[in-house]
Amino acid sequence: MIERLAAKRGGIAPSVREVAVEMNLHPSRIAQLAATTAAKGRLVREPRVARAWRVVRPDAPAKPRRPRS
Repeated sequence: MIERLAAKRGGIAPSVREVAVEMNLHPSRIAQLAATTAAKGRLVREPRVARAWRVVRPDAPAKPRRPRS
């Protein structure tokens, strides 16, 4: 979601409010989800910097895709 919104904005990360609007949730819930995701090591937010979200991808090998029927 964050990467998709950033791509739409020319590489600028979305604000908490923009993510909340996109997901139809309250901004405080987005902040909770971001904190939980950061605790799991999947999201990094720079302290005291606005719109500084970075998604961390695991180093797992890509799963082969099944052909669509």
